[in-house]
Amino acid sequence: MVSLAGFPDGYDPASAGPWQVDLTTPGQVQNVGFVFARWTPPGEGTIAVRARHVDAGNPVAGVTSSVRSCVDDVPYGYLTTDMNGNASAQFPLGCYVVETTTIPADTALVYGGPFTAELDAPGVVRTAEFTLNFSLPPEPPVPTAHGRIVKMDRISGEPLEGAIFVVGPCQSEWSHREVSGPDGHIPLALVPGCYVAKEIAAPDGYIADTRPITFYATENDFFTVQALNMPEQQGRSSAILRCASPSARFLPGRWKGTEMRSRTVIAALAGVALLLAGGCAEATESVADSAPRSTPQNRASTTCHLRSW
Repeated sequence: MVSLAGFPDGYDPASAGPWQVDLTTPGQVQNVGFVFARWTPPGEGTIAVRARHVDAGNPVAGVTSSVRSCVDDVPYGYLTTDMNGNASAQFPLGCYVVETTTIPADTALVYGGPFTAELDAPGVVRTAEFTLNFSLPPEPPVPTAHGRIVKMDRISGEPLEGAIFVVGPCQSEWSHREVSGPDGHIPLALVPGCYVAKEIAAPDGYIADTRPITFYATENDFFTVQALNMPEQQGRSSAILRCASPSARFLPGRWKGTEMRSRTVIAALAGVALLLAGGCAEATESVADSAPRSTPQNRASTTCHLRSW
């Protein structure tokens, strides 16, 4: 005969025997089962939560705690402290576990449970008290990498004032606004890492280059980020003469040919400004005073091709 001798709190036996079991052979196994139903005593009790500062005892608002059943870990609800650091609610009589789940951002939890609250009689009040401390905000990172953005006219190399950039880390959505000064410089003091600079507005009379510029700021290594703007008229339309003269001297390691605008205008070659006095002339990476000028003899045999730039 198998009968039930005891069972957990909060349950009533629904089918508890006794059971008669016959064991007739060696090694025989017989199974018996018991069925229980959860029991909730009539009435309700109150679970209260208090959150206080560990030193001063001041109330702490915004502390949230969960209330769960001791028996089956089922959540019954959540309590969040008010401006007085208090929260409370009524629950059916039974056993509960109270534990903090979230706290305010500027605090640190000293003790947050779990607490066991036994609601064993109607109208009973059980209180769980949590203690917290105010945490210090993290120290901001120190900018130890220094450098600059230099904004210049693409043709003349003159510094440009009033260019507006946004600068921010490569893997972040935040950025800050910077404007170039009279010398075309934007001083930067950054935390070492990868950054992106993007022009959002060009100085008056210039075309903005909105392509992002990626650069790296390293400690103890002054960095320079060069950004160039094309004047609006030059950017819209400019004529270039491609000249090939039988008398042109082709220097090793230099360009074999000449690209420049029509006579008496500025030509931009590798960032160097060249003023042509007339005709076609040889141009290399640098402009020398001794570069040969065109003559009536070689001008007649010079072929110039006009194309837009």
